[in-house]
Amino acid sequence: MSDLSEECWCAGWLHDTEYALWALLDGSSTSKVWSASDDELEELQELAELSGAWIVWPSEWGEKEPVDLQAWKDHFTERTSWSDKRG
Repeated sequence: MSDLSEECWCAGWLHDTEYALWALLDGSSTSKVWSASDDELEELQELAELSGAWIVWPSEWGEKEPVDLQAWKDHFTERTSWSDKRG
């Protein structure tokens, strides 16, 4: 995740990297500035599934750390739903 942030932004962890990359994985991204190859996204997906976690930082869970994958999915859905309702 840090490598992809560095590739796109020359920043080891750009603000909301975890959200931008998850949106690329789940197909909800409309970003023209975040990009990753199919191989990179496949590797990211595999790592998330194998570890059962997603890396977040900073967050209500604390410093950069793995969060249970289902908890992350629920959090992402809630955040996306909230921002969609704001219009």
